[in-house]
Amino acid sequence: MRLPNWLGDTVMAVPTLRALRAALPAAELWCVGPWVSDILESEPGIARRLAPPRRVAGRLAQARRLSQAAFDLAVILPNSFETALAGRLARARWRVGYAADGRGFLATAWWMSFFPGIAMLLTVLAVNLMGDWLRDHLDPKLRQAGRATVTDAPLEASVEPAVGVAPAASGGRRAGLR
Repeated sequence: MRLPNWLGDTVMAVPTLRALRAALPAAELWCVGPWVSDILESEPGIARRLAPPRRVAGRLAQARRLSQAAFDLAVILPNSFETALAGRLARARWRVGYAADGRGFLATAWWMSFFPGIAMLLTVLAVNLMGDWLRDHLDPKLRQAGRATVTDAPLEASVEPAVGVAPAASGGRRAGLR
């Protein structure tokens, strides 16, 4: 398991490490990361704790040496191209990690992060749209303001009504439609 480079991120990755160990209790677990010897010192069930070398060439050489261990699974938590490449160089049979920034071809199980990400996106979108709908239909002040705007609008019979659209993702620009 390749853990993040930052101290706080490594601490937040400990539940992932524990869940992996609980899911695969017979597996020999190796952890690589700059904070593994400090943060994971008292964590049970870790066979080896390795710190990555400081230079890029040293880290890639370490990944090549790790290929001799014949890993079945590499879980790559940092979102960087270098760590995904290191997992590929280590020749793990299955490589799981983020498939962004051109790293998809380095992972063998890209769907393990892609489909949950799509599910989270759709869930957040559905909750957001439901909240907007509820507010639009249940807020009495908003309904009264809408009625007042429509009834007080000075429209001539010969002029078609104009609709203004201001989508939030347009960078603040407003578009008018007729």
